[in-house]
This record gives sequence, C-alpha cells and structure tokens, in this order.
Amino acid sequence: MAENGEAIRPADIQGAYRGLTSYLEARRLGALWKKHAAGIEIEQTGELAVSLTGSGTLSHFQDVLELGFATQGRQASVTVGGFDSYVSDLMDPESPIRAQNPDCLLFVVDSLELWKLADQAEHPDQLPALVDESVAFLLSLLAPLAAAGCAVFLTNAVPKGADSPGTTRRSFAGSNWRVAQRWNETLEREAGAGIHVLDVCFEAMKIGLNSAIDYRQWCESRLPYHLDFVPRVASRFVMEACRLASADKKVIVLDCDNTLWGGVVGDDGLEGIEVGLTPGRPKGYAELQRFLRDLRRTGFLLAVCSKNDEANVLEVFRSHEEMVLREEDIVSFKVNWEPKADNIAQIAEELNLGLDSFVFLDDNPAEIEIVEQFLPAVETILASPDPIETLTGLANNPVLFKSSVSQEDLEKTRQYKVEDQRRSLAKSVSNYDEYLASLEMYARCEKINSQTVARVSQLLNKSNQFNLTTIRRTEAEVLALCSEHTARTLTIRLGDKFGEHGLVCIAIAHVENEQMTLETLVMSCRVLKRDVEKLMLNALVQIARKEGAHTLLASWVKTAKNGLVKDLLDDLGFELTASSEERKDYRLNIDGFSEFATHISLT
Repeated sequence: MAENGEAIRPADIQGAYRGLTSYLEARRLGALWKKHAAGIEIEQTGELAVSLTGSGTLSHFQDVLELGFATQGRQASVTVGGFDSYVSDLMDPESPIRAQNPDCLLFVVDSLELWKLADQAEHPDQLPALVDESVAFLLSLLAPLAAAGCAVFLTNAVPKGADSPGTTRRSFAGSNWRVAQRWNETLEREAGAGIHVLDVCFEAMKIGLNSAIDYRQWCESRLPYHLDFVPRVASRFVMEACRLASADKKVIVLDCDNTLWGGVVGDDGLEGIEVGLTPGRPKGYAELQRFLRDLRRTGFLLAVCSKNDEANVLEVFRSHEEMVLREEDIVSFKVNWEPKADNIAQIAEELNLGLDSFVFLDDNPAEIEIVEQFLPAVETILASPDPIETLTGLANNPVLFKSSVSQEDLEKTRQYKVEDQRRSLAKSVSNYDEYLASLEMYARCEKINSQTVARVSQLLNKSNQFNLTTIRRTEAEVLALCSEHTARTLTIRLGDKFGEHGLVCIAIAHVENEQMTLETLVMSCRVLKRDVEKLMLNALVQIARKEGAHTLLASWVKTAKNGLVKDLLDDLGFELTASSEERKDYRLNIDGFSEFATHISLT
C-alpha cells in the first residue's frame, strides 16, 4: 500500500505486525513504520516502561517490541537486561531493570537450558522435584516486581524438536519432553497474582518445534529461540500486555446466513443450509460454531443480529440436528429487517453494557461499513466465505484476548438469560418497591480474599460507569492493599430467587484518626437500582463505628464514563464540602447516620 501511495490504516499496520513470520520482515516493517508513522492516525495511549530479562541473548527483541507497542499507540522504552544475568537484574535494586521501575516485564525462559536439570539429577525420578524447585526459585525472583504493580509475563518452555527417539520421549522421565511438560504444568499451577504465563509453547506447536528453536543459533549465540520466532513471541507479549490495560470485549454479535452457516435459510430452507458433519464447508461452519461456543464458555456473550424472518432462524437453532450452537447459547436474538446498527444498540441497552465491549461478525462488507459508521465503538470483523478462514482469523485476533477468566465469566450467559425472567416479573407488579420485594434478594458481605481477588481486579479494571473514583489495580496490588493496616475492604455477592449474580460490588476504604475515607466504590451495572449501594454503605458505617470513626469521607472524580454516579453521594445523604467540574468531595456524619432499609437479606 505504501509503495502505491495509498493511505495506511492503523488496522493495516497492526495486522502486518501480528502476521510477521520472520525477523527480516520485522526489520522491514520497522523501517516502513519510521517512514510513515506520522501519517498513520493511531490514538496515543501513553508511555510504557518495559523490561526484558531471562536466559541467553535477548537483544534482538528490543526493536521488535518497541515497534509492536508503537503500532498500538504506546511509546515503549524497552530496557534489556545483561546476558544471562537475570538473577542480578531482578534482585539488585540498582540494576537497570529494577531502576527502570517497569510497568511490565517479559522474562524469557531458555528452554534448552532446562535440559541441564537432567544433568543435576542422579536419577530421573529426582527430576520432578528439581523442576518444581527451579520454577519456585524463578517465581520468587519475579514476585516482588508483581507485588509492586508491574505486570510480569513469563514464557513457558518449548520442548526440543530433537529429543529421545521413539517412545522414550514419553516414557523416560529424563527426556526434555517430560521436563518441559512438568515445567509448564508447575508454572501454570504456581504462578501467583500479577504473573502471567505467556504460552509460547502453543505458538511453537503451531509452526513446528524445529521452526521455534534453532540449535545452531543457540550453540553459536545462545539465542533462546529461532531468530524468525522472535516476532511471534514479541507480538504475543505486546498484544497481551496491551489487553491488560484496556477493557475486555464481552459480546460477540453474529450474523447468520453465510456467517454461522452456509447459504440463506429463507431461500434454501432448514435442510438446504450448510452446517454439520458433511466434509467441506458444512463441517467448517460446524467447527466455527464450536469455536464460538468455546468462547461463550470462557465468558463471552453471544448474540444474533440477522436480517431474516425470526421463525426461520429460530427453527435452525432449535431443530437443525447438526447445529453446534443452540438457542440456549445465545443471550439475545434480534432477527428482523431493521438496520443492524439499531439492533446492536438495543442489545447493548438490554444487557446494560457499553458498545465498546461489542464485536460484530458479518459476511457483508456493507453491513460492516454501516455499523462502523453509526457505532464506531463496536469492533467489526468481516467473515470470510471460507468458515475455516473465519475461525483462524478469530483465533488469532487480539480483540478476543481475555486478560483473565473469573467464575462469574463462566456463568454470564445464564445470568443474562435469568435477567429476562426478572424483567418479565417487573412487568407483572404494580410498583418498583413491590418488584424488589418479590425478587427475594439475598447478599453476602465479606473481605477481599485470595479466592475473590481475580474477580475484584477484573471489576476494578473493567467497570467504568458505576465507579466513583476509577482507581485501577492489578491482582497483586489488590493483595498488597489487603495487608495495609489502615485498609478495610468489602465485597458483596448478590442473588435472588432466579439465581446468582456473583460478586457485584466492591468498596475499599482507609480508617485513620477517627475517620474513614472511602477510596473506591465500584458496582456492576447488572444490578443497578437493586439498593446494593445502600447495603454497602450500611456495612461500611458499621465497620467505621467499630473502628471508632465519626466521619466518612468520599469523592466523585469525573471520567469520560462515570456520569452515572455523579450525584450518587448526594442521594446517599452525604454533605457536599467542595465541588468543581472535575471532582466533588463529601462527608457523612457517622454518629447521625440511620441505616437504609433495603429488600436484601444478609446471609
């Protein structure tokens, strides 16, 4: 495109970076970027301090990482540790790595060095313990950085392409294959809060182990990976590091004809569409649906938006014997002849989710363009006529990366379907107070703990609307906060006669000098207008009284998205003490506070 004088879109340069297959391509893309960067309109999202350390020679990563972050709008300053000096890099407070105070760090494990563990064992049966000790030592080096708020990424092990011949690779405890397996399993199990495993083993499997590690390069220069594998590792790290700093996508809106199945159901009929066990395109569409179903099981919501007769589409989901996706997998159907942009906006309103959490998949370029024009916050993906191409494109699209998966994520489709039952109940009662009473709500209040820290961090980092101060915290920072002597934390889990909402509200406060200061109040918008915030204030006041506090201070700090709670503290009876366009400060007299009545029973 650049050679033809055409404008380069951000998506073009980002797609080219994700698709790099060689180090030479990375160098060429870097030169292109330097030449045309001024003309590529990528939203700048701030500077980033990035550190890189680990085993072997890592200098080749620096330019590729800086290029990757630049294509994402992040000006990254990458500091590379010394050759094989990761212990001092991580332990010495005056090392370049520690002195940089990095926002994120990539630790590269030299998989071939793991082979030395076999040399340390007098007998192969000792290897498991040696592997466990090795992983524990490495995690102990990284834990302080994670606890300080650095997002730490640690590569897992790539097995040798050349290993013990035949079945001994699997049966001999001392084989590199077995060592790498044990290492990766232990790493996944033991990595604590703030330490993220970068699955380069999976990336290597996709292209072949011998393409990921080059023995000659390792022997000559101690390169932990084949030089052409470096861009793949760098790209995966960049995508996952950037995803941590942005909101995860939550909803995938799906077209039907020639997207979920081949053909047009209105013309071809139930039996004429392509999906199922027949080899070729039908099987490809079935596999695409299976992939989408797996995404649903990790917490994504699936919705359908199709220009069609609703009865025809529902018949496919209900009656086609070889459909993988079923009606119960879909949280919302919008099947009509209205503009798809309008239908997607209605889905967002029904689910009470921002449009920036939506992804739209359609095979029609015109529909994609219209949604991009009228709903620019929605991420659009053009489906290919080949369902396998669509599947592989989705699998490699960083838009669908999730920074974490909580128990609440796994139950989201059920939760939103149950919400339909609640809406139906609301229509059957005469007033809202009667509706709240009929829900038979119950809640549990508890401190943040190791079982809830993942969900707490997720809610803190992804909630924008019902968020008084919008202070973000990693899992490690949340755990560190819990150990502060002045900190008081509370979470609320909510349920009703229809089912569980999960952990929906978080409060973080500090008590000092007979005064409590509410630093954070965040709530899921799924439970708006259920009086959860009143229940939380009741609980906070109880704690404050036990601590001998007489005043509760709180603030609303303006962001682009939290206008919903601009007057929340006024409504809760706080006294306004200072006000500006960007901030409002309040106080509450604890001694004179009377608890709010709610329709929520505490368990």
